[in-house]
Amino acid sequence: MARLARWMAGKAVGLVLSGGGSRGLAHLGVLHALDDAGLEVDVVGGTSQGAFMAALYSQGLTWDLMLNQVRQYASRLGSVHHLLSDLTLPLLSLFSGDGFDQLVQEALSFGPQRIEDTWLQYFCITTNLNQGEAHNHQKGDLTALVRASMTIVGLVPPVCYEGELHVDGGYLNNIPVAEMYARGVGNCIVVDVEDKEGPWKSLQCYDGGVSGWKLLWDRWCPLPSLRFGYTMMPRYNQLINALTWMGHTQNMKQVKRDFHIDLYLRPPGIQHYKLMDYNLMDRIVRDAYRYGWGAVTEWQCQQGLAQAQEQALIVASSSSQQQSASGGRQWVNPQRMQKAHSLACMSQLQQKQAWIIGDLTADLDNMDAAGATDGGDSRADAPSANRSSLEGEASSSSSGGGG
Repeated sequence: MARLARWMAGKAVGLVLSGGGSRGLAHLGVLHALDDAGLEVDVVGGTSQGAFMAALYSQGLTWDLMLNQVRQYASRLGSVHHLLSDLTLPLLSLFSGDGFDQLVQEALSFGPQRIEDTWLQYFCITTNLNQGEAHNHQKGDLTALVRASMTIVGLVPPVCYEGELHVDGGYLNNIPVAEMYARGVGNCIVVDVEDKEGPWKSLQCYDGGVSGWKLLWDRWCPLPSLRFGYTMMPRYNQLINALTWMGHTQNMKQVKRDFHIDLYLRPPGIQHYKLMDYNLMDRIVRDAYRYGWGAVTEWQCQQGLAQAQEQALIVASSSSQQQSASGGRQWVNPQRMQKAHSLACMSQLQQKQAWIIGDLTADLDNMDAAGATDGGDSRADAPSANRSSLEGEASSSSSGGGG
């Protein structure tokens, strides 16, 4: 009923998730933060890795099941065994795509398999090579179209869907805000995890051809004196990133010029992760959750204060008219009404924070145990450090609130 009321009032909430390779794992943390903050989404859509995360979210899975599906997907996609087993003769692509197809299918196997049947309204973006344009998919085979939206040219083969070839939607539309507003939403939230910096800080100039054998030798030769000097040459994965980065940059310029984004979320430090850093899932998700929860709850409070101010002005105007008509004393104080709402909002945030910190502390304990079982990575101390800082934040908030 609440969702229907939002649609009727023109206040439906749309969530757009960008592409970004392993950086897209941050979407999982932000989605968890949205749920914990009580912010209900009515439409979700995305591109590339964002299309994958949005598809899982649209299926209405429990948080634990969604986390488990992504964890299995990330661990296998980032494993050397998976990559080596899917290598093929690179006439069309470096990998055959069979292993990737299986990973996507298994990850999405617990929910509806058609886009039009998902629990939340969903769409994803692909690049149609036959027509040379971006396609907005609002119905069809969920697994096939998500796989198509994540297809990086040269790594896995294009997806042939309904007689046409589709690849990663990030080449043409990495932030599909226009498509979201076309669904009739009143509020648009964007989570952007794409690298905003250029793919190269410095490049080595060269004339003529470049030998791949010499590049390989320079990469592995331990003695600088025996190298050919190809130390700052572009790599294949950097060229791939450059294509997506250019499309994303142009897309964002157009979005900022033509549309209003109610809440723009970009987890700090996300640009430091590489395209295939899927083995760093726990860190990426945890940091994105902490950032997302703080940003979302602050935005909710601001929205509530704006509504309170509008309501106070309406009531004050009505009261002033009554005072003029009756000669009585004005009994409504707009400033007091706004202050009361602000205090109530802060109290709710503190209570939510106490709950969330407790749940997240338990999650971090589980991560500590998993890290110890895996053999003591150098990052094993990160969860405990974050837990200490979280507990400190909780205590300071509970003691310093209500000012």
